[in-house]
Amino acid sequence: MKNKKTPETEYSAIALGNFDGLHAGHRAVLRKAYNYSLDRNVRAVALIFDVHPKTFFGKKIRLLQTNEEKITEIEKIGLETEVLSFDEYKNFSAEEFVRVVLKEKLGAKAVFCGFNYHFGKGGTADAKDLERLCKENGIEVFVNEETFVDGEKVNSSKLRELLQTGDVEKANKLMTKDFSYSFEVVHGQKRGRQMGFPTANQYFPPELVLPKFGVYASTAEVDGKVYHAFTNIGSRPTFPEDDVRSETHLFDFDGDLYGKKVRVTLCKFLREERKFSSSEELALQLAEDKKETEKFFKSI
Repeated sequence: MKNKKTPETEYSAIALGNFDGLHAGHRAVLRKAYNYSLDRNVRAVALIFDVHPKTFFGKKIRLLQTNEEKITEIEKIGLETEVLSFDEYKNFSAEEFVRVVLKEKLGAKAVFCGFNYHFGKGGTADAKDLERLCKENGIEVFVNEETFVDGEKVNSSKLRELLQTGDVEKANKLMTKDFSYSFEVVHGQKRGRQMGFPTANQYFPPELVLPKFGVYASTAEVDGKVYHAFTNIGSRPTFPEDDVRSETHLFDFDGDLYGKKVRVTLCKFLREERKFSSSEELALQLAEDKKETEKFFKSI
């Protein structure tokens, strides 16, 4: 995908990384590449693979976003994206990656990466190797140091851990953009509607991180309009079924969402998911969840 503002040049400023979640550290690397491209009138390119390299080799990593969403966010910063097939390039040595991919394929004038960047067959080469090999090929290298926000280290693993333990507020602060997802709304059993709390039901793709099961104060964006909401993520133990989903109740919304993509943003963890003895007891708790959500939004 190409940015329409990209200059017509064979040279590039290339941002390297997985960029999963596009946290503060990732954005620093991307912005430096973009600013360099403006100064030198070269293309600004983010180089990513079609899969996370660790997942390709069977390591179970729940990603923070889909490649499609990642590309959209990168292009908002101003870079175009080059998506490579990891299967095609996984056996390239570090030397081949720099010479064939960066220099010959993409015309790298400069490359930008984080301090913990690894590349080449087996991921055995690091940022120091990148500096050495790029120097041999006439390419500048800019390595971003470890990023901290309010004294906290920022990395994708930390973000996954925070989301899986329900600390979505801290995760949002480190990401610099609140954690959200946009999936198609599907039909459910309509039990929420029967209790006066209709919900937008969405399924997470299997490769994405599952936030801690429970209820969150949230927002939901429909056709460009943002609604206050609360969201339950989990398996619905009161009415057990064999799936996990996101169920979001939108405040002051009346309409048909089936088949639409709705963007849900998680703002604050409210409570654990639990089993209720009856629909009536659950309905009373949902009313309390709405009150807590309203209280949260009034406080910010």
